[in-house]
Amino acid sequence: MSGLLSVDPVLRLYCALDATFPDSPSPCHPAYPGGTLAVALDAVPWSHTVEHRPALDQSAYSHVMDRVALPLVRVFRTLLDRYGLVAVDGALAVELSSDLALTGRVVLRDQAGVGRLSEASDDEKANQALVARGVRVLCELLSGLVRQVESARLSLPRSPGSTAALVEHVGPAELNTLFEGEFRFLRPETEKLLRGTDLGRHAHSVSTEQDAVLRQVLDRVTERAVARRRDPGLSPATVLIDLDFCAMVPHERVLAAAQQVAGVRAGAPNGIVELASPESLPILPCYAAAGWEHFLELTGLRRRYPEVDWAEVHLDFYYACFLPWERLRSDSLTPGLVRFVRAVERNGGAVVFNTARRDRTRAHTRHVLDSGGLLTQRVLTTPDSHQRSAPELKVENLGKLTDPYVVAVFDDLTDNREALAVEAPDAIQIAVELPGFTSDRARAERPRDGAAVVAGFEMLPRPVEPAGEPPVPALSHVRIVDRLPLADLSNHPIAAEHGVRLTEADALALIEQLMSVADREAEAAVAHAERNLHRQLRAVDDEAMRTVTRLHHMLTRRQFCRGPSSSYPLEIAVRDMLGSVSAGEPITMVLPGLPIKQCRNRLKAVGPLPDLAELGFLIRLRELWQAMRRIHEPGIRVHILTDGLHFQRNPPALVHAYSQHIRRYVHMIGMAEVIDVSDMDEVAARRLGPRILEQRDSIEAGYRDRLWDAFAGLDIATDPVGTVELIVARDPSRGWHRKSADDTLSLLDVRSVITSMLNMVATEAPAGVDRQQWSVAVLSDIYNVTDQGASSELLAGRRDVLRQTLDAAVHYVAAASADRALGYERMFSSRVRLTVNTPPPGRCGFAGLGGSELLPWQGTAAVDHHGMLATDFAISLTDRGFLPVFAPMLGARQPWFMVPTPVVHVRDRAHGAQLDSSFAAGIRLRRR
Repeated sequence: MSGLLSVDPVLRLYCALDATFPDSPSPCHPAYPGGTLAVALDAVPWSHTVEHRPALDQSAYSHVMDRVALPLVRVFRTLLDRYGLVAVDGALAVELSSDLALTGRVVLRDQAGVGRLSEASDDEKANQALVARGVRVLCELLSGLVRQVESARLSLPRSPGSTAALVEHVGPAELNTLFEGEFRFLRPETEKLLRGTDLGRHAHSVSTEQDAVLRQVLDRVTERAVARRRDPGLSPATVLIDLDFCAMVPHERVLAAAQQVAGVRAGAPNGIVELASPESLPILPCYAAAGWEHFLELTGLRRRYPEVDWAEVHLDFYYACFLPWERLRSDSLTPGLVRFVRAVERNGGAVVFNTARRDRTRAHTRHVLDSGGLLTQRVLTTPDSHQRSAPELKVENLGKLTDPYVVAVFDDLTDNREALAVEAPDAIQIAVELPGFTSDRARAERPRDGAAVVAGFEMLPRPVEPAGEPPVPALSHVRIVDRLPLADLSNHPIAAEHGVRLTEADALALIEQLMSVADREAEAAVAHAERNLHRQLRAVDDEAMRTVTRLHHMLTRRQFCRGPSSSYPLEIAVRDMLGSVSAGEPITMVLPGLPIKQCRNRLKAVGPLPDLAELGFLIRLRELWQAMRRIHEPGIRVHILTDGLHFQRNPPALVHAYSQHIRRYVHMIGMAEVIDVSDMDEVAARRLGPRILEQRDSIEAGYRDRLWDAFAGLDIATDPVGTVELIVARDPSRGWHRKSADDTLSLLDVRSVITSMLNMVATEAPAGVDRQQWSVAVLSDIYNVTDQGASSELLAGRRDVLRQTLDAAVHYVAAASADRALGYERMFSSRVRLTVNTPPPGRCGFAGLGGSELLPWQGTAAVDHHGMLATDFAISLTDRGFLPVFAPMLGARQPWFMVPTPVVHVRDRAHGAQLDSSFAAGIRLRRR
């Protein structure tokens, strides 16, 4: 246990081991160097502890949930699911600081009270008994917590008619919500062990096989989108999904139909009592004939009622499932469907629901889809008077699509898949078998058509670590927030209290280390270039050309170059640099960027100031300068054009604070004479004349008016996906500028800008609600503005973000179009045009942090377990087990960077959390 607590990110935050008095629980809590106390749950002075909570706007009950209930559940889940350990001793304590504040850790009083699951297959019953005992202990602890909080009168929210008897599943709704969130994505073997326990209904898993199949489909969709960029005449990828027992779960209909056919009939004079209470059955039937037969076999009903005409019962059951048609409105969407559909569309494909339902059911079908936020996807139904089989009708539906390129077919019935496979032979065939229902195959058999089998549309939110091993905190390598499974990521409210706090000397030493390594790399890069270019340079007579060739080679090295080096060929470098080299002057480089830290919803970054990622970006510029001046002694002069107020309506105070801090970094690394950081509009006024800003305002307003005129009557907050498609059809901006030989800027369109800005606008959380968690709720399903399970406040938050995003997109496109119209490119005549994005022809991509895809201001600085500095999203770093490192230059609220949990140690009470010395000594910039 001591070893696990030092390396496991979750146990490190939420668990400690008891020690002999007067020693504190171990490991020492980094935020309380004076020591802490282990106090039995029934001895906690609740009224006193909540008065010392750090966030006074948080309710007392929420504070107790976060600091006691959540740790209890997370420690239980982590021990069981990751290590096969079960806490079966109820003698757990909570940890209090010396002033009796809750630290957020639970204390194991006796390690002997932790049992280990057996790996022997014949010990399954013993393992189930051990887990059931551990669950009872957990539930009793939480029940006791509820009672104590109630007696302390901490304004406990309660569900109507609920009691504190948690083991009877009638505890407060907040605890059930906690269980639902914490027992998701278990290993399948863990979920199996929890079945039949008091927490069984909350246990949830997704197989790695299902995850792999769904990702394979998305990869096929992406491949088609890439091919379409090369050949726009190709049709987009289409994913066909069936409805009943596939995209939709007809649970209520099946229960009602079973009860309807349970009455008295020949062979059952007292009725079929099992069907009268179908919720007690071990499995429910689908209405396919083969599935019905499997249902009779698995439940033993045919053996129990041998005289019943089960074919007749099946026919009655089939019609009862559909009639009256109004019953179709009770269906629910299969878990993961909405997110999967969004992923297909985001990757450039389309989802089409292909069903044998009649045309007369379209309104009922659309009700279920619309209620889940799927407002625009096409639904193919069949004629009301059809007399043909479902496979024939589904094939006929394909004729309603224009030249479809089907990459995948999801259907629960083998006959349907086989028929569609003839028409779409290259499509991936996938059998959907919903948990709790029979299918048209015996579960021990493989599907007759060899289809892959999935239980739904959910994918795993993070890589699965081998059982028994602590996770290795790794970066997500995701470039867009909406590619993260936001709703499934774990939030750790107490992580900041376990972070490292560097002294000013420590922080300055790290900066010096980064610069020293970068300077050595620059020197090595020049020596390497001379060896590589030896033969090429022998054929060049002009010394200035030889110098430009060396400089071009340096700019396009992997540590500096972003994107293909072919975008910046030697002939362009000659145009940009030969004049300066011949005149013996510094080479001018212009780099737009460093606008503002994207922190306004706390998903990307949690604070407004530039962190170690931006500093690393500037040190990479220093490395480039060191290399270039060894080739051309006057070196380079870099003009960074900040655009935090140019393209977006950001709060000016945030932009100015960010830019001021960037300039401080420039001075700290000794580059004040080389790097100039200036606002883009200020530079334009100096170089293009003072009237340019007035002209730009007028032109930009004109473009903005034309865009709003084109979008008149559209409200993105009522039908987001459909409105975006209408925006694409009406968008006039693509025709405003023709690309000339000198215009290397790619044309903008409002839809692409909406996509990029959707996760940048501010979210306004209700009072007492954590901003980050509110942003997760809003943005995890931002297009679902009809969600019947969401509060009116949450739906209003989504609509507000959507409207803000469209407004920001219109503003951005108008601003960029005004720049083109006024020739903002003329601000610098002879210069190297650097870009932090994938470079268009004629520009040189600059990789400020090597191969890190995410730009510094788009996320939070992080050092991976190899010591490489990169950028990732704050919400993902927290979920993956990174801890914050604070430094004096940013203060105690915003991390300077984040590191994997295992490299943080608490050696003694005097110093708190510290970085492993060997890890700290190896922190450096990425090479590629």
